[in-house]
Amino acid sequence: MSIEQFLSRRHIARALFTSGIVVGAGLILPVPSAHKTQAAMMRKPHIFKFNLSMGDDNIGAHEIKINQDGSSGIWRHETIIDVRVSLGIFGDITFYHHCIEEWQNGRLHTLMSETDDDGEKYQVNGHTDGTEFVTNGPDGQYRSSGRLMTTNSLWTESFCNQEEVIDAATGGVIGVVIDPINKGHSPSKTNKHQVSSYDVVSAKITGELLYDSAGIWSGGILQKNGQEIKYEQIL
Repeated sequence: MSIEQFLSRRHIARALFTSGIVVGAGLILPVPSAHKTQAAMMRKPHIFKFNLSMGDDNIGAHEIKINQDGSSGIWRHETIIDVRVSLGIFGDITFYHHCIEEWQNGRLHTLMSETDDDGEKYQVNGHTDGTEFVTNGPDGQYRSSGRLMTTNSLWTESFCNQEEVIDAATGGVIGVVIDPINKGHSPSKTNKHQVSSYDVVSAKITGELLYDSAGIWSGGILQKNGQEIKYEQIL
């Protein structure tokens, strides 16, 4: 399906957001051989952290830690998303996602995740099997292409070339449509290193992603049930 065809049906995609707050909003380096990403990985420490806010309220944090095993060449990426939205006398809405992925030669090697979506809990385990990647999650076993990225791959601009990704929270595969907007525009006042922005639509996430000159996710606004969640990088 073309971008034009899909974008005319965004109201359908948004209607699918029935659970979770920021499912799929993660930071992963799936292609360490890419030039832009290699340059970014020279930064130390290999920790990226975002504050999440809704209106004037801070609602949580999103953090990723990246390490490489020098002997095996395996990249280990740990993603933690911790969100709490207060509803006053009606209590809180919570979301927690913890995922560890290992990547080798630009391909996903293993995946382990646990997610607590406001009391609804999921666990996913995955491993490579020949040319495929096999996941076991709440919906059973799923086989997908071994070349797919995951929903925790948002932080690299390479994610914006994808049409399908593995859902790190449930183990299935979801479609994504990503449209570049104002690519190469001048940096904004709030993000001096921003050079690219993308409009993203899927059954899990919608909004705008911003990337810096190294192709690294630097912020943006994601939407959930009509509410805007702002990502501001602090580390």
